[in-house]
Amino acid sequence: MTTELGYMTAEAETQLLQRKLSDLPIEQVQRMVTCAGLLRQAFAQGDLTTLISLRTLIAWGENTLLLNDPHEAMRLSFFNRCDEVERSLVSEIYQRCFDIELS
Repeated sequence: MTTELGYMTAEAETQLLQRKLSDLPIEQVQRMVTCAGLLRQAFAQGDLTTLISLRTLIAWGENTLLLNDPHEAMRLSFFNRCDEVERSLVSEIYQRCFDIELS
């Protein structure tokens, strides 16, 4: 028997991030949560080998506030940890959510 712990709903994750990172605009938080959800889907389908956790999502938000640059914060928090072969998929998912390409 296998037990699997799932992730919070997007709404719950958004609320948690809003409480923890109250200086981030709600639209930014929503896009981050959407992006994380799509990245998790890609992981579940076997397209990614690196998983974005809630802890990584929070680090992304904290780095965004420190750097005042959500794109660089994403690179530092998650993108650079991904396998080079998978970075194009991460970049594509990110572009869907933020309308900006990660390089």
